[in-house]
Amino acid sequence: MTRGDQRDRDRARAQARAKASTKGGASQIEANNKAMTVLCSQCRQPFMCTVNNKVLEQHVSAKHPKHTVKDCFPDKAT
Repeated sequence: MTRGDQRDRDRARAQARAKASTKGGASQIEANNKAMTVLCSQCRQPFMCTVNNKVLEQHVSAKHPKHTVKDCFPDKAT
């Protein structure tokens, strides 16, 4: 009869683990989407908030050769 008692305890332990794991399950994809705060004013392409000016310059030269970095990213360009 100990197997039945052990099975019940294991089931209760598994349910407790499942309930605890659903509380803190944060998605990295959601966090990355929230960090996409820099937008190109010409094409609305999002960039992460940690983007450096070199990447922005590459974007402008590839996608918008007639514009400057300051035109496309007025808040980010220095």
